[in-house]
Amino acid sequence: MISPCQTSITLQWRIPHDNGSPVTSYRLERDDGRGGSEFSLVYAGMGLSATAHGLQSGLRYSFRLLAENDEGKSMWSSLTTTTTAAVPPSSPVGLAIVEAKQTLATLRWREPEDSGGGRVAVYEVALQAKSAAAVEHMGGEWLSIFQGEALACTISSLRPGCTYRARVRAASAAGWGLFSVPIDVVSAPDVPDAPEPPRLQEAEARFLGVEWDPPGHNGGAKVSFYTLEVAQWSPCVCGGCSHAHLAEQPCEAALEGTSVQMKLSGDVRMAEIRDLLPGTPYFFRVSAHSQLGAGAWSDWARLVTLAEPPDRPGGVVATPLGSCAVAVRWTPPNGHGAAVTTYYVEMSPISRLIVARQQQQQQGIGGGVTALDEAWLRGDDAAAACFDQVYRGPDCRYEARELLPACEYVFRVAAANAAGVGEWSAAVRVRTCSAAPGPVNRVSASASGPEEIEVSWEPPSVDNGSMVCSYVVEMALGALGRRIPPSSAPSTWSQVRAAVQWVLPALPLLSPS
Repeated sequence: MISPCQTSITLQWRIPHDNGSPVTSYRLERDDGRGGSEFSLVYAGMGLSATAHGLQSGLRYSFRLLAENDEGKSMWSSLTTTTTAAVPPSSPVGLAIVEAKQTLATLRWREPEDSGGGRVAVYEVALQAKSAAAVEHMGGEWLSIFQGEALACTISSLRPGCTYRARVRAASAAGWGLFSVPIDVVSAPDVPDAPEPPRLQEAEARFLGVEWDPPGHNGGAKVSFYTLEVAQWSPCVCGGCSHAHLAEQPCEAALEGTSVQMKLSGDVRMAEIRDLLPGTPYFFRVSAHSQLGAGAWSDWARLVTLAEPPDRPGGVVATPLGSCAVAVRWTPPNGHGAAVTTYYVEMSPISRLIVARQQQQQQGIGGGVTALDEAWLRGDDAAAACFDQVYRGPDCRYEARELLPACEYVFRVAAANAAGVGEWSAAVRVRTCSAAPGPVNRVSASASGPEEIEVSWEPPSVDNGSMVCSYVVEMALGALGRRIPPSSAPSTWSQVRAAVQWVLPALPLLSPS
């Protein structure tokens, strides 16, 4: 009876015919399990069973037995052959790297020294990421990447410049053996990955501050410097860019000769761009460089400067509309990134500005600056106090009415948008047209004789810009002591003659009614 195990075999036997002399001992021997001709002692004694220990699994062992009594030894029994139970093979040996490139590596190994008593049917190679970039790419668990009969394999889809751990195991019909001791696999370095797009750090009307993170993987070599490219938004010149495309990235054809590239140290991941246009989109992208070369560009980032108040309105013209009105016109200014929504018009009589300036001069302020000096009009509080706001609205035209005839006025215009109010335009000077003189003063009439009335008056207080050249005297008959108002019907009056002083013939008095 035979009972095989993985590393031992137990045999039993019966007492043979002793031929008249009792058996005094038994001798059990075995071969090496590999078909050799030499046998070694397994057991010697009176027992009817024995166990052969220290065998290798999966080998076919042959056993022979003889009995001995006082008369001598029997002949060897016929060979009894049995096989130890198979076990999984031991670990393959000699795992090594044949070649390592940027994205692949070739490994090889040798068969296990102990097959476990069975034929190795398949090998399995497992890989584990060790570098942070590799872990991000494939996770941190062991992954099976090869199964086959070959004693070599090529691993693909590696990240450049990363360290991995590799191990191999073998399997037979008895199952999988243990993995070998892991080895490090280092892929060849490459240029850095593309960084994420730059992001806004600070924005002003003519300034943008940007920053960016290092690339997710430097390719296995230190980043030595970055290149930042800046381009102002411009219309498509190639004819193939959609509106949606231009909202996210520039026309590549328009970049030629217009974009600016800056080289920045690898320790610096921020930049300040000045002298930009307000309220204007700009595009930014960045690439990382190492000793192996330049990495890919990041995606474009679209950043916009803040708007600022508009420029001064241009083309301000003031035109008199007769003696009591002035039309002011102007052209819209540059809104600097925001639409102009409101215009402000201020007006001041020149006489008011002259008085304010004379008061300052009497106090020794401002030296010889005149009342119409542009710098004084813009920057002096006394000048600002002389102006009155006469218009606020969206139009580029305003008519000032109820002005005085033959008077000089100063107008200025400012524009406003969402960012604020811009500077005042250059002041424009205009004179209203002349008008008829004001009424004469102190009119008096007295009889200078029975047929004469002497009428006298003083010149008007204002001539409204034109010297008085004549007077018109009108007379009407009326009752004594009754006044005929000037608004009476013209037929009541008769024109006498235009003169400074004139003596009219006396007229009979009307009796009182």
